Amino acid sequence: MKDFKEQIKHANALFNKGLDASNRGDFRKARDAWAAYLKELEQLAAEGYSDLRDKIASTRMNYGSCLLNLGDLPTARCAYEQCLNEFDTLIAEGRAELRPDLARTRMNYGSCLLNLGDLPTARRAYEQCLNDYETLIAEGRAELRPDLARTRMNYGLCLWNLGDLPTARSAYEQSLNEYETLIAEGRAELRPDLARTRMNYGSCLLNLGDLPTARCAYEQCLNEFDTLIAEGRAELRYELAATRMNYGICVADLGDLPTARRAFEQCINDHETLIAEGRAELRPKLAGTRMNYGICLSNLGDLPTARCAYEQCLNEYQSLIAEGRAELRPELAKTRMNYGSCLLNLGDLPTARRAYEQCLNEYQSLIAEGRAELRPELAKTRMNYGNCLLNLGDLPTARRAYEHCLNDYETLIAEGRAELRPDLARTRVGYGSCLLNLGDLPTARCAYEQCLNEFDTLIAEGRAELRPDLARTRMNTALLLKNSEDYATTEIQYQTSRSDLETLQKAGQLFPDAIGMVRVIANWYRHPQRPQGADKPAAFKLAKQGLDWLDILLNRISDDAKNLLLEQQLPLFHLAADLALELNQPTAAYQMLERSKSRVLVEQMLREMAEPGPQVAFDLRQRYRQLRQDLRQLVQTLGTPTASDTATNDGKTRFLVSSTRTTNISPEQQHQLLQAQQALELKLQQVRSAIAEQDPAFGEAIQPRSLTEADIKTLIPAEALVIAFEQRPGFLRLYAITAQGVQRHLTLDNLSLQRVTERVEAFKTEMTKPIRLKRKELTRISQWLNTHLKPAFTEFTAQFQPSQLILIPHMSWHLLPIHLVTIDDEPLAVRYPLRYLPSLQILHLITQRPPAGQDKGCIIANPWSECLEKLYGEKADLKSGEQEGYTVHRLRSKIDQLLAREDATSSAVKQALDKAQHGHFSCHGHFDADINKAGLTLADCKDLVAKEMFTSIRMDNPRLVVMSACETAQIQPTLGDEYMGLSASFLFAGAHNVLATQWRVDDNASRLLIEDFYQGLNDGLSPVQALQQAQHQLREMSVETLKQRSPNTAITRTYDNPYYWAGFIVIGDGK
Repeated sequence: MKDFKEQIKHANALFNKGLDASNRGDFRKARDAWAAYLKELEQLAAEGYSDLRDKIASTRMNYGSCLLNLGDLPTARCAYEQCLNEFDTLIAEGRAELRPDLARTRMNYGSCLLNLGDLPTARRAYEQCLNDYETLIAEGRAELRPDLARTRMNYGLCLWNLGDLPTARSAYEQSLNEYETLIAEGRAELRPDLARTRMNYGSCLLNLGDLPTARCAYEQCLNEFDTLIAEGRAELRYELAATRMNYGICVADLGDLPTARRAFEQCINDHETLIAEGRAELRPKLAGTRMNYGICLSNLGDLPTARCAYEQCLNEYQSLIAEGRAELRPELAKTRMNYGSCLLNLGDLPTARRAYEQCLNEYQSLIAEGRAELRPELAKTRMNYGNCLLNLGDLPTARRAYEHCLNDYETLIAEGRAELRPDLARTRVGYGSCLLNLGDLPTARCAYEQCLNEFDTLIAEGRAELRPDLARTRMNTALLLKNSEDYATTEIQYQTSRSDLETLQKAGQLFPDAIGMVRVIANWYRHPQRPQGADKPAAFKLAKQGLDWLDILLNRISDDAKNLLLEQQLPLFHLAADLALELNQPTAAYQMLERSKSRVLVEQMLREMAEPGPQVAFDLRQRYRQLRQDLRQLVQTLGTPTASDTATNDGKTRFLVSSTRTTNISPEQQHQLLQAQQALELKLQQVRSAIAEQDPAFGEAIQPRSLTEADIKTLIPAEALVIAFEQRPGFLRLYAITAQGVQRHLTLDNLSLQRVTERVEAFKTEMTKPIRLKRKELTRISQWLNTHLKPAFTEFTAQFQPSQLILIPHMSWHLLPIHLVTIDDEPLAVRYPLRYLPSLQILHLITQRPPAGQDKGCIIANPWSECLEKLYGEKADLKSGEQEGYTVHRLRSKIDQLLAREDATSSAVKQALDKAQHGHFSCHGHFDADINKAGLTLADCKDLVAKEMFTSIRMDNPRLVVMSACETAQIQPTLGDEYMGLSASFLFAGAHNVLATQWRVDDNASRLLIEDFYQGLNDGLSPVQALQQAQHQLREMSVETLKQRSPNTAITRTYDNPYYWAGFIVIGDGK
């Protein structure tokens, strides 16, 4: 007996050792201790001590759990099965008190089977366990209710993995109810289990396609985890990060891409922090989140950032695989496929090709190793690879890729994968385009006709979302027939295509490629071999219809994608203008240019999140923001892609179809979503109209009414001549416009966009050099401008004999001193009162305001502080600017608020601007392509940036804002930024005129010019006349006069070089 007690004592010590190790998470030591304990107990049982069997069973349960945590699943399974038999035997012998232990073992056994992938057996184990617990609880064992809830949660997870999502949903909902009831009764320690269940419930709903409910579940779960972590449960941070990643996927599928982006970014930060703290096992999760982040950015149209995300993700997966994580190779291949698509959309075709080729190799290797489920991904990659090769012009290789891909899809579909039929049809579209470019027209025609049949069949079966793909295919078929000179059938296909597009538009299913298709059809209408003959009026009408559709589409896609779409569809504006000129309608042609500028301005405003001014009611501003967000989400859910039309090497256009979509939508859902979209668009229109009544500037900017011929005539003063620039890729077109309308146009074929851009870049570079080199460059640029523009300007001015001149530059021309062109050896700026305008549409915006005021304003004179001195060094203290400010204050009879030196802080300046009817800035200014950075530097080292003028500051209709700071007339001359400079921001904020600078001006020359300018205003001159007079006086001023007026400045030469006097320009209405 003594030996037995000693043996039991030793065995119990092993049990306690195992328990202690298990509690510390040292499962290896726990396993070894419990294995030794079991061995001793079994030996004692074999010696006849039968009353130890319950301890053996309980220890074996713990031993199995230890093995489960160590990942030794086969051994754990054996242990659990043996344990279940032991408990069953004991209970059959009357040991009913062991039934809870049996149920607990069965729950752990189910978890082991779940991890092993034996899902059917796991399901049976969980179902039996649920029955066990429900019976025990019904008998009064209420303390087991948490175990029942936990088992039900695991059961739901098993069902989810089995694909029985409806039953899984029911299990999760029941489990949530059980946890919530227990917690309401005081079991607060179960809150983490509730949050975990809700996370799994959200994932189940996500896979079921019930995205709104899934979103609610995830948001509630995030709040639960956040609260627990704030209470000190830091170990839950990983689960919070996992929930956030799933939430990001859910809201991305819902179309709320901005929220998805924020979720992914926060999730990436969460994972990076945890990994930095030692949780290296989370690195695969980080890589997976980054891949989803890249997909989200791609859908938002932010392709450069998406590219960076994909590249970082590829590096992470490659490092993990090199360390032995071979199971991540499919994720690496998937990331590389998405990376290739991103590069394809960015236009980096050689790199995209290499990415696709590497991806194909990776998928082929995995499939050869038995991963047959990846064959659809291989086929999809091959289709995108073919599209890439087609765009690169490697047609033979593209043909082989498409043919291989068609075989892949046909085989998969024959094996029962009917859901791949749309991808088969899409691949055939690309194949047909490849054959067309190869000149194999008969085979291409067969491919397109087969594709048309496939899409027709699918649409007849209810796949209405494929109707845009059918329209693309029909367009490509028409292009083929045109190349085959089968003009009669071409006409039929184009007419059918036009009808298809109009049907889609009426149904609210417009897609970006529809705009390019309209352009192709309109071009066909002017084709000389069209069976009915060329019909240019119909072509012009159709082109304008396409522009109306473009306006609709731009309201639906993400802000990041709008500039790309505008750039892709600029040829439609050009076609409309060309058709108008061919029809001898120069005014209509110029209206197309103005329309394109207005559309660009709208998108710039929306991109920079410009908002109604503070005078607009708060609830109206809130509704505007919410409706725009709701519309973007809805459109993303419907799956509006970016345009895919591609100009090939033969100059023709092909339309490729999208290769993926994130969410499958039933026809009924699509119909409901389209109705909701139309209702939202109507509400947004009503809100914009209401805003326009309270903030006309904002209303006119984001919802401009196209200028009519009568508008153009009204805007231009009598005896004024407007010379408007239209820069095309291959030439410059000049319009001469008077109060009688658009009178003439001239085309300068020797001024391509590339040539002008190169000259502008050279000018900008030279104007950063020392003054003597700047003077030389101004002489050279004057000569260059005269060489190219003087003949046209001379012809216009001789014909119309204007008394004032208005210049409307376009793109890079904004950066050049066009006013230095000479007529009869006299610069335009000296010969005429001259002003600039961004566009007539902006002039129209100005004229819609109340009359300009010129009462009390604010003068900002030489903001200075120690931090500015650190920033600018010796140049921080603009003494001449300070003197200028005080002189202006005197010349304006001291009616303005003067903020000088330390007083000119950002808060003081913004407060003064709020009701200012005049503004004058003598301070440091700087240009930046980012309007968040371009601005005027104030005393607290904070900038008054252009974006603030667009988004939050509204002035009291000042007649004039003067910026004698440097580079205040600069803009970024790209399509997406042409009207977002500092001077334009003041026009938007309420100013009628802005006096700005095109380059860094000489301090003393600037002071003298500004003094004479204000004296001219006091004498009753308009801003334009006052500037003309001041520039003439400075240009003619003698050295003696300069010395008299500048006693503190060393004067050695006159200021006749344009560097000194020509840097200032007036932008605005000129009144």
